[in-house]
Amino acid sequence: MLLDARAGHEAKEQGMQLALDFCGDWRDRVVLAFTAWAATQKAMGLKTCTIEQFRAATSVQPDSHKAWGSLPSILCRAGLIAPDLDADGEQRTRRAAAPKTHARRVGVWRLL
Repeated sequence: MLLDARAGHEAKEQGMQLALDFCGDWRDRVVLAFTAWAATQKAMGLKTCTIEQFRAATSVQPDSHKAWGSLPSILCRAGLIAPDLDADGEQRTRRAAAPKTHARRVGVWRLL
């Protein structure tokens, strides 16, 4: 079986869109909530964040937890975040803090 990165990416995009389709106006509400949260973070002198940090702080929850996977793309398109890249051009990661995540790696994002 051959792996097809393009087909995998397309399937991921379709799945994220499907999750968003069932979340009503969550996209608009979460962008507003993130904008306010990010302003507070930047006022405290922070330059980066993880989506996990925002999720823990916000009360704006989607109808399906699957919609969270689309949030980085939404926020990037809105000009609110960008990947925090290392010297090799790879996105920095850190271990997740939430116990349910079993310390998996999460992306670090620059606050714009």
